[in-house]
Amino acid sequence: MSKKRPSGRRVRETTSRPRARRRRRAARRRSLSRVLVAGVLAGMVVVAGLVLVAPKVVTGTPSLATPGPPRVSETAGTMLRVSWRPVLFSDFYELTLVHDKKAEKLRVEGTEVQVPNLSHATDYAVKVRAIRQLKGDDPVRSTPSRATPTRTEADNRPALLVPANATVASADNTSINIAWDPVETATRYRVQLASNDSFDNPRTITADDRTATFKGLDAGTPFVARVRALGENGFKSAWSETLKTETIKPKDPQPLAVATYNIRCHSCGGPPWVSRRAAIASSITSHGLDVVGLQEAQQSTPRGVGTSQFTDLMKQLAAREPGWKITDQRINGSLGVRVIYNTRAVRLKKAGAVHYGRQLSGNQFRQRFYSWAVFTQRSSGKDFVFISTHLEPRSVSVRLAQARQLASETAKLRGGLPAVVVGDLNASQYHVYGAHQALTSAGFVDPLGVMPSSHQPSGDATVEKRINTHFDSFNNFGSRPVSSVGEPLNGTYIDYIFTTPMRVLEYENVVDLDGSGHFRGGAPSDHNMLRAVVGLP
Repeated sequence: MSKKRPSGRRVRETTSRPRARRRRRAARRRSLSRVLVAGVLAGMVVVAGLVLVAPKVVTGTPSLATPGPPRVSETAGTMLRVSWRPVLFSDFYELTLVHDKKAEKLRVEGTEVQVPNLSHATDYAVKVRAIRQLKGDDPVRSTPSRATPTRTEADNRPALLVPANATVASADNTSINIAWDPVETATRYRVQLASNDSFDNPRTITADDRTATFKGLDAGTPFVARVRALGENGFKSAWSETLKTETIKPKDPQPLAVATYNIRCHSCGGPPWVSRRAAIASSITSHGLDVVGLQEAQQSTPRGVGTSQFTDLMKQLAAREPGWKITDQRINGSLGVRVIYNTRAVRLKKAGAVHYGRQLSGNQFRQRFYSWAVFTQRSSGKDFVFISTHLEPRSVSVRLAQARQLASETAKLRGGLPAVVVGDLNASQYHVYGAHQALTSAGFVDPLGVMPSSHQPSGDATVEKRINTHFDSFNNFGSRPVSSVGEPLNGTYIDYIFTTPMRVLEYENVVDLDGSGHFRGGAPSDHNMLRAVVGLP
């Protein structure tokens, strides 16, 4: 029996522990309730870690807790920015500024206010009280807070506050929108966007409203931004704190529109340049192009123009669509082979021109080149190589040697970047097809899938949508484009657009025809412009 007693005591001790725990929990709840009641009676409530001033629990007329002393967060000339902590159940606040026993009162809906038009270099005492508006009764007012002393600045200090809450409202792959709170007495705002904190060579916008949008940016690129207020008499605030932001880098390929255009040199016969230049410029600007390879854009001066043919074309483009530039304006730099680009779509990184090793003639004005450029597509942030060329038309052996040099050097030049090669090869599927094969053997793709001695596209054709590709690329200034076949067959091509492997959404043989199938106003050149829309990988 004596052996069982200890066992019985252990059982009783074990079963009593849950009761003890329950008693302790009940005691803690009672203690916590007393603390919460005391806190409410004291006018303090804790919500999600935030201490809010609450009204004391009283009978009869409700009351409001006294706000804490206001904070003067910024002074600028004769302006103050004042803020305070919210008071629970208040509808608005009354801010009082006292100077030499004179009091100025302001009604404020929120918990921050800008106070303009004070006196320079003057001491003020700032107080705030909470107000609750009851239906049918006089407002309930708290007692005023303790006063916060402050002083306005001297005459030589900025007279405007810094725009508060400057933020990046939105950003996509090519634009950033900055927004901020308005500043009392500001007439305008100045916003800067730059690539580094020193704000070297910033983009600057002067805005009347409180937002500004920077466009034409590179995708996936970091930027910094800042804003300041501008006022009358040249007053301006200090800059806001620097914002750090970046454009996004889209996952899907962004469309890039490229073209090749032999515009016919002005001294080579045919209609004069002055009668054709408007149609050529309109063809380029009306098709949403980003980069164009030109051939026969002469550096000599057409009659009635007063400048070189390629310079005059750039003037025609600028009059229709600002933003067009040329990669190389040198005389004898690449003769008629030029690359032009739309700065709103792409950014030039570097460019050059290469003189072919094999030439038919020693005449410098008949030398052959290829022009190259490395661009960044702004909408995707991706780099790519673009090359334009015009091969020798009078010698097959020289033409093939130039094609092989182009294929070999372009493969090295791109260094793994996607590339587009365009130009007048003076070679078709029926004549000197070896020039075409030189490029496809080096890894380039002909989106049309032009095959030797055939109008039938090959199975390697990558174009997804064909537009007038059954026409020949050469029209010889005829009244209508040349065509011996119909869609979806390939016309006879001597002009080409080659790409490294990538998506080709559209390929167009550009012709502007009237209802009878004739060139509207005549053919602008003896070659049609070829346009392709690609997606860089």
